[in-house]
Amino acid sequence: MRVGLREIWIRVLRYLGLMGVPSHPDAGRVDGVIEFAFRVGGRDYYCFKDIGNIPSHRGLRAAEEFGYMRMSMSREHWLGFLSKCDEYVNGRVDTVNFVRSLVSIRDRSIWAMETMSMMRVCALLYFERCERADYVDEKYLNEKAERFMRTRGMGFFLSGRIMSLSHYGSLAGWSLGNYLRAAAEKSSRDLEELIAKSGIGDEVELERCIQLQIKRLREFAKFQEWD
Repeated sequence: MRVGLREIWIRVLRYLGLMGVPSHPDAGRVDGVIEFAFRVGGRDYYCFKDIGNIPSHRGLRAAEEFGYMRMSMSREHWLGFLSKCDEYVNGRVDTVNFVRSLVSIRDRSIWAMETMSMMRVCALLYFERCERADYVDEKYLNEKAERFMRTRGMGFFLSGRIMSLSHYGSLAGWSLGNYLRAAAEKSSRDLEELIAKSGIGDEVELERCIQLQIKRLREFAKFQEWD
């Protein structure tokens, strides 16, 4: 089981292009298995030296988020779509509205980068000393992912790596920041269209999360200093 998990992580992180992140010249080992990764925005971030030894809760949570990123939908987007499917089956969403959502999901799978899920994956792989390495605090995870989206210069550690993600096609002529900002703007529009004229409003917490995500994505779409 341990060998299998290690191999899965190696493949996932190679696909993400997050292996081999250069360490700070003065970085030392922390507790033998954790090392310094980078410093940005006045904060130090660490990662596991051996990706095969990422504790199960953090590792499985990152694998889950990676799955959403591969679908080009955040967790909230996916739950919202499932809710709309239920509404359609129960006759509370018309066919035109539902088909429009299906087309949007199809289009996202073709080209769209899922900005929010990518930030969450990074927030899971890179953590601070104040965090428990073997457990994920969901509230702090979201706070950190949102912080990544508004920290000047944060895009440096992903520059060039997104180019290796064949799922998203070529970024020729695009900077990483421009691509992610455009993707964030598209995600915000898709989410807004998803919840329009649907029964998602009956699910108060889900609607709140989606509305907050729309706001965060739009803010990021206007943030020019990220990269």
